[in-house]
Amino acid sequence: ERAAPGGGGGGGGGPKPLKLLRFRASERKSVDACLHPVLPWVALCDQGNGAVLWDYEQKETLYELSPEGVSNEWFVAAAVQASAEAQPSYTGQRDHAAMRPRTGGKLGAVRCVRLYDDDVAAWREWETARAARSAPRDASALGGSARSGAVRGTQWLAVVWEQGATFVELSSGKARQVFRSELEGKPQMSRLEIMGVHSHTIAAIGCNDGSIRVLALGSFKPVARLAGGHRGAVLSMLVLPNSRLLTGGADGSIALWDLSMARPSGDTDPKMVVPAHKDGVSSLAIYPGPMMPRVVTAGGDKTVALWDLATLRELARQQPNDKLQCIRAEPWFHPRFPRVDCVFATRNAQIGVVALESKGQPPSMLLDLDQVIRPPGDKPHVKVYTLAVHPLRPSVVSIGTNAGLVIIEVDPSFAPAAAALPVAPGGDVSHRAVYARGRNLLSLGFSVAAGGGDDGLPGVEQTEERVAVLRSDAACSLHAHPSEELLAVFWPGAQSYAVYRTSDWRILDEGRASSLGWDAVHPRLVLLSAPPPQQQPPQMRGRGKKAKEEYAMAMKAYIAVQEASSTEARVQIKGLEGDKMEMYNDALEVESVEKRLGVFGGGFFGVRGTEPPQRADEDSLEGYRSSKAASARQRERVQLFRWDTHTAIGPAMPCPSKIVWDVECEFVAFVYPHSVSLFQAQPSFHLLGSVSIEGVADAQWFRSQLFMLTPTTIECCFISGGGAGGA
Repeated sequence: ERAAPGGGGGGGGGPKPLKLLRFRASERKSVDACLHPVLPWVALCDQGNGAVLWDYEQKETLYELSPEGVSNEWFVAAAVQASAEAQPSYTGQRDHAAMRPRTGGKLGAVRCVRLYDDDVAAWREWETARAARSAPRDASALGGSARSGAVRGTQWLAVVWEQGATFVELSSGKARQVFRSELEGKPQMSRLEIMGVHSHTIAAIGCNDGSIRVLALGSFKPVARLAGGHRGAVLSMLVLPNSRLLTGGADGSIALWDLSMARPSGDTDPKMVVPAHKDGVSSLAIYPGPMMPRVVTAGGDKTVALWDLATLRELARQQPNDKLQCIRAEPWFHPRFPRVDCVFATRNAQIGVVALESKGQPPSMLLDLDQVIRPPGDKPHVKVYTLAVHPLRPSVVSIGTNAGLVIIEVDPSFAPAAAALPVAPGGDVSHRAVYARGRNLLSLGFSVAAGGGDDGLPGVEQTEERVAVLRSDAACSLHAHPSEELLAVFWPGAQSYAVYRTSDWRILDEGRASSLGWDAVHPRLVLLSAPPPQQQPPQMRGRGKKAKEEYAMAMKAYIAVQEASSTEARVQIKGLEGDKMEMYNDALEVESVEKRLGVFGGGFFGVRGTEPPQRADEDSLEGYRSSKAASARQRERVQLFRWDTHTAIGPAMPCPSKIVWDVECEFVAFVYPHSVSLFQAQPSFHLLGSVSIEGVADAQWFRSQLFMLTPTTIECCFISGGGAGGA
């Protein structure tokens, strides 16, 4: 209910880059959030001083941790055990003192939440291996597996309060608390990270005195103390390869620690300490890439900086917003945004991207959360307090606000419309494509060099130029003719189209249509007519005789337009004649389908529509249903036609989600949700066979082989004997 109308990032123009995926409303300000790399889990905490483990796919709360530090069920079980042990006649086994409830008074404000299990450890090892290939070797850092016997097969939820930390084993619900009174000097706690060192798993807890206390996760006992890096509280922590840890302090410095050299007695000094920001370091994140490992920092001085991890030398710095602090910045490499490398969030609900390595490119805003969710209560705006990018799915980003947790994703429809174009033999480019960006239609040329570079990969040269200006920046699709130099631009929202000739990018035809498709061989186009745009009824201006006559004429024209728009959509055929598209058939007769909904192109053209359900027998279950419900279950059908004679081919068939033709128009595949049907089109149209396969998203022909893409596999189906033997 708190989602704003539209929920997609504001109106106007084409599709928005980001859209709302999930929203968990809360009346308290968010403090921290952590995404699981494999499972659809997010751990979050807010100013209510509690922590929640939430499944954002099922929208279900899996675990809730009270401010006392352990679950209510565990308190009840422990209280019953203590009451039983207090009886003189008790003869059972006494519980260990360490497992009894220990609230220790108030825990103070919550500061941090983390998830750790085998999946997180495996992801960390993979990140370590990837970074170690380009990182300088450190002989003193032994590294090793992070999964020891104490944590193998378990899932930990760790929460840090000012007065203590709680580690919950999710499978059993058992919890263990570590209080500040158990640490030397009794400092308040601020941050936490769990990592592997020498095949052992440890928890590094950052404190307000600038030190880091190291606990063994099996015994929960302090084993080392890291000090001398910060003069204020530890605000951020980052686990690095080779048992190293990077921390950011309230004094604006960042410190690099080597936990493999940590001593059980005494303090361990940092390897390096450098001033990073004029105010506190609010976030740290690893910056992956082909070069040496780097790290991104965000500070209270409103800047985002990029650092060389080996020497902590500053490589780049930008200020995304002149007035507002950048709450958090994380590296972000997404194919939809090839020119940026970092996503950031400001306090005033602005989510933007910036290119740290391109100093001349200004930051750009992608999303305003005020247009996605409503502010809580009487607050005028949404405020942002934390941001996290999914470790393995960069399309998913979680944002903690004063209204709750917001999970956004890159809108799949934001992909720019693109189409491959034929390449003239002997030309300068080996591949050519065209795509739409805003109102600009741009052409891309690719030339693949014969020789390879030092890395063994072929060299690719790319050229780009603007070839045309489109009439609108709304969402569109591009349809290139397979053999002729023709391109159709279709705007589904406006139900309009334009046909360009790619040799000189001249408009040959334009008009209104709700669907279109090309002939696979000849320069012909099938269109489904669209009703004219709705107009406001005319208003009478004046009271004289002339005004009444003008009003009567305008009303007559308005009624005629309304009647024309209410008639059945017409199937039209147009073909290229000279420098323009001529009408071949203005209203094709289609008797096998009702209420035409769309058209398909290819070797044959198809008309998609609905077919009324057959009359049910009185004895069947359908006879007990109302006619209104039966009419709502009309089935969609598709009828194929020949391009030359406009005659129907066979009966109407169930409408597929996709029709795929081979290059020679000899075979065609109908893709359905649970199967794929293969037909031979020439010399006669007949069914070869059906393949039972779930969730085919795309398919492509290569000679007599059909390759099918599913969410997890790529399947291949063969046509044997040139179609005579079936599929």
